[in-house]
Amino acid sequence: MSDPAVDPKSSRAAMELAWAAGLFEGEGSFTYESRTGIPNVRLSMADEDSVRRFSNAIGFGRVRGPKFDKRPNRKPLWEWTAGGFEKSQAILGMLWFGLGSRRRRRAIELLRAAPVTRPYARSVCRSGRHEMTPDNTMTDSGRRRCRECNRGYQARYYREHYKKGR
Repeated sequence: MSDPAVDPKSSRAAMELAWAAGLFEGEGSFTYESRTGIPNVRLSMADEDSVRRFSNAIGFGRVRGPKFDKRPNRKPLWEWTAGGFEKSQAILGMLWFGLGSRRRRRAIELLRAAPVTRPYARSVCRSGRHEMTPDNTMTDSGRRRCRECNRGYQARYYREHYKKGR
């Protein structure tokens, strides 16, 4: 195994994180979702390749864009986001060394204020009619859904689309 101090891949990754920390200090922000209080990390700018390079340096998150502004003479924006307590905490850990004191204080403030319970770990479904037990819970595209509500939806869809003409 190679020594991390000499390994060019390791030093390259460290340089990328240092670059990412500087970019985030200037263009990034720690915010929270107002409805749930869940922390989010965001980086927005007009330079697509810098946003994608940041995303590659961090190793996770989502790049979206371009977002067009209705005002004239505005460049389209590209945005990198990562949401949730764990991802926000990971970003803070990776970029801590390069963040200024004001941004560090803001990040710590948001992480301390994050809710202790996860809002998506509900005990009842969204309609409020069924318990979210293991037998009544299905996962579809990473989302937990109520089997009973899904059966009702499928039955209504079938009646409306396939039984009408017969």
